[in-house]
Amino acid sequence: SADTAATGGVFYTGATYPGAFQGVFFYGDYAQSFIRYLRTDANHNLIEADQVSAT
Repeated sequence: SADTAATGGVFYTGATYPGAFQGVFFYGDYAQSFIRYLRTDANHNLIEADQVSAT
């Protein structure tokens, strides 16, 4: 819907998921049914953006 927005997310710092996700920013959008992530370098430049899951 054009009247919705993702409004928050979290930087993952745990140990439950693979190390490749350490420091990655995860965010979701309920209306569009997805969870995505963003990975940045040490200077906070975007180096990767991908979808984790869609429902």
